[in-house]
Amino acid sequence: MAAKKHLGIFWGSRSVSVVEIENQLPRQFFTAYPASPEGPEDLSQKKAPERMGLMSVLSNSLQEHKIATIDASLSLPSKDIIFRSFVIPWMNPQEIKGVVEFESRKYIPFKLSELAYAYHEIPFNDKTTRLIRILFAAIKYDVLEDYCSLIEQSGLHVVFIEPAPVSLIRALTFKKALTKDKKKIALIQIHEREGQIVVVDGGIPEFVRDFQLVPELQKEEMDKETFTARLFNEIRISLDYYGRQYTPAKVDGIIVLSSSESDPFSQSLEKELGLPVQSVKTTAILNTPLSTSTDLLYAYGIGLTDAVSLPGNFIFSRKMGQQAKAAAKEEKVPLNYGSLVKVIILCTALVAGAFFLFDRQVREYKNKLAGLSQKQASFQGLSRDEIKEKSQEISEKLVAYKNVRTESQVAFFLKMIPQLLPEGIWLKDLSIQYLAPAESEDKAASETQQKRLFKVLVALSGYAFDRNSSQQIRMVKTLVSRLKENKDFAGFFDDIDLVTAQTQALDENTVTFFRIDCK
Repeated sequence: MAAKKHLGIFWGSRSVSVVEIENQLPRQFFTAYPASPEGPEDLSQKKAPERMGLMSVLSNSLQEHKIATIDASLSLPSKDIIFRSFVIPWMNPQEIKGVVEFESRKYIPFKLSELAYAYHEIPFNDKTTRLIRILFAAIKYDVLEDYCSLIEQSGLHVVFIEPAPVSLIRALTFKKALTKDKKKIALIQIHEREGQIVVVDGGIPEFVRDFQLVPELQKEEMDKETFTARLFNEIRISLDYYGRQYTPAKVDGIIVLSSSESDPFSQSLEKELGLPVQSVKTTAILNTPLSTSTDLLYAYGIGLTDAVSLPGNFIFSRKMGQQAKAAAKEEKVPLNYGSLVKVIILCTALVAGAFFLFDRQVREYKNKLAGLSQKQASFQGLSRDEIKEKSQEISEKLVAYKNVRTESQVAFFLKMIPQLLPEGIWLKDLSIQYLAPAESEDKAASETQQKRLFKVLVALSGYAFDRNSSQQIRMVKTLVSRLKENKDFAGFFDDIDLVTAQTQALDENTVTFFRIDCK
């Protein structure tokens, strides 16, 4: 009897990777790119016809490689997935689901009815208290259906869906690059313009973070020294954030995934962080001498679901409402003439009622029109300029009323800012100010522009201390980076700038005074 084949697919930012697996080994694999004269681009930015063109390329590639497997497992990129971690009190297992659904609403900006989600619970003790950490992953149903429908238009049938970090862990576990012990390993992937870090503990992805290495608008190639500095800084920020979130957890080692034989970062990274760093090549995982993309590891990993069972599976199911479309067709019912007569009588009554209702509404509108004409009689003697002046006055009052502030984000800032402070930094002053529309220099600004002016300004000043005073300015820059990287905080501002940073003496210690303006 022939061995069953499995087909794994990963939808990357600029391509679709496919691996056909037989006896847990990659039988054949390829990567499909959109037919674009400008080269590979972010597929999420592609218009529908261009994405359909990619599906045509994928369909042709499946035929060229003579892949007859129809059932496919889909690994989804982490950029479209919401990863959250939160703690709940200890409780019976049958009570956890309801509490997770309630608590998750605090951390997710969407209704649960709009999401396909999965979670994994990790019991732990905090001193004398028993708690449960919840690792929560979700994706919007419309995004999930968009991926699945495009894949299925290539002639495939999606039967299994999970986040790409889980697929990667499965592939590395199968190849024994990762073990299911309790060591905390950080997996690092480096691409041309972005990177990703996944912290794994016993086969469970506890922390996932994507970061940009080259600004989106920058077209020219970044020099190696600057690229390496940005990479090491992002890794350091990620590990520091993970350490605060999982206090007092620390990473035991790092695995750098590389698509080439040369890895210029591992040795330097090991010296920089003081942690053991291992370099793993995709060629070794896929048993091929050819240079291959790390995206293929995701496709390979999700194709190994029958071979490798992980404690932290995050399986997404498609929207339940979709099943209603596949319901049985309605049976034909014999015509009931008695019911038909009743329907005709009812429709006649409804038409007559609608006519009288319409006539009554017409009379009501005529009465309202007469009333409005009477109210406007006092304005008949005004000139055009006077009417225009009155209209301008009313418009200005309306804009002022609409911009009356009825809420504030002060509590959010007071909670968020302490969480972002690196160790060794404290605040002296924290100013939160709201800019009123009246402060606009352009008095003729549109209503939308006036609302834009009604924004919050936050100024932070304080001190940074480290026994090595040369590290103090680095601590301040780390704080600025954290403020910019935190989407919840940075979303309130257009600019977050370090206004000043100067060394001074404080209580016989050398400290660095700083001021950061968020506006």
